[in-house]
Amino acid sequence: VSGRFDAKNEGVQIILMAIDSMPALQAPRETQMLIPKVLLGDANVHDVQRMTNAQLEVRDLPGHDEALCTLLGSIEARVKAAQQFLTRLEEAVQDGTLAGGGSEPAARPPPAMPSTVRDSPPPAERRPDTGSDPWSQPAPMAGSAGGGSTNDPWSHGDPWSSNKPV
Repeated sequence: VSGRFDAKNEGVQIILMAIDSMPALQAPRETQMLIPKVLLGDANVHDVQRMTNAQLEVRDLPGHDEALCTLLGSIEARVKAAQQFLTRLEEAVQDGTLAGGGSEPAARPPPAMPSTVRDSPPPAERRPDTGSDPWSQPAPMAGSAGGGSTNDPWSHGDPWSSNKPV
């Protein structure tokens, strides 16, 4: 779920409620979320449990910045708990707690690239060998050659690209 904060909150509610409405008691009775470990201190966990009446089980994932949090209880309690964690996540991003991604203070620099990759021309400058087959040539850039050029096999005979009144 992505987007603005309000859209994420609403999206989580819609998804969880839709899953809960599965027929013949097939709906899961728990919800699992990956939560950054910095948001899973004892005070935060107890606060979310108190505010939502959901039961929370937290399982550490060694070597990762997140922990697996299982939300148990009614669908309403699980939705509220998930939304509480989204709110806390948004606050942590806003105040810089998670600015570097997880519990690390800064982003890692990219690994050094081999010289053969680093010295190659940028992708925009590389052109595949298309030979004389017009259909294997890349599409022309917008506005090139007057828009309706006969060099463009895709718009040949196309009244919308020929700059002629239709």
